[in-house]
Amino acid sequence: MNDTMQQLHVYEYLGKESDPLYQTILHLQQDHPEFLLDSNMYFMKNYHDFYELLSRNSHECFATPEALYSYISILINNRLLGRK
Repeated sequence: MNDTMQQLHVYEYLGKESDPLYQTILHLQQDHPEFLLDSNMYFMKNYHDFYELLSRNSHECFATPEALYSYISILINNRLLGRK
């Protein structure tokens, strides 16, 4: 039996295209960061058209908006479940 819990959110049913976070990521302008509420993280699109997620402790880079969205979704899910 698998003891892993996963928090689902409404956009997993409606599709990520309906998610305001995904729409924000798709419409990022270069070097205009967006703050991710309640997480002390920023995400932005750099001059090389890569997507970056920045915090005090980490700096992650993603080639596509989908990859950034998936990573942020995992972070949010883990936070809701009390994981680090």
